[in-house]
Amino acid sequence: MLYLLSEIHVLLTKSVQNIFNLSFGLLGPTELRILGIIFSLYVYFSSPRHLVIFGVDFTQYDLILIVILIIAALALIANIIQKGVELNKIDTRRLKKQKKDYSSPKT
Repeated sequence: MLYLLSEIHVLLTKSVQNIFNLSFGLLGPTELRILGIIFSLYVYFSSPRHLVIFGVDFTQYDLILIVILIIAALALIANIIQKGVELNKIDTRRLKKQKKDYSSPKT
């Protein structure tokens, strides 16, 4: 779901600003693939340790993935807010310019 939301955000930015940027912050698709490979190797070569938190059985893999998902969700939310503020500034400037053009007398 988080990946789908990220893709929707990228495609909307492409439609509105004609900017196609797949990376969020310092991480792009290649860096995420490398992290996925490292995590897969860690899972393959390590033995699972079970932790009970609030009566729910977790492994260290579950906790690592939860932390990664939280960080990715926060990065996406921050990027959406940043892009919204940027687009609002552009739109406000454009509206002010249009009002100025319509209100000035034409000779």
